[in-house]
Amino acid sequence: FPVTIQHDSIGDFFDDFNEAYENCEGILIELEHKPDDHELLNGLFRVVHTIKGNLGYIGLFSLIPLLQSLEDVLDDIRKGHMAYDSALCDVIQRSLDCTKLMVNAKIEQQPDVLSRERMNTFVTI
Repeated sequence: FPVTIQHDSIGDFFDDFNEAYENCEGILIELEHKPDDHELLNGLFRVVHTIKGNLGYIGLFSLIPLLQSLEDVLDDIRKGHMAYDSALCDVIQRSLDCTKLMVNAKIEQQPDVLSRERMNTFVTI
């Protein structure tokens, strides 16, 4: 299905997305020093949840499953079902990086930037 993006909303979305992405990066750095800080974990969850909702708002529904999976992992960490560590931090950061690449490609109407080969370069765990 071709993606129909609501072009009048792209500028606002892109500004919000970049701000949220940078916010996530900052929180991830703080979590490296305070991995059990529930306020930081809740903040990260909220930012990811907002990004996910905004993707739907402008019609980028194909990107939502990745963010939903990330949100599920963050929720498990918040509930104590999973421990936050540096490996998980890397997975979260790579998920956000992939999302950013895909958002940029969709907005610029470029072909899918994450081929199976490219995805394999992101998954080095």
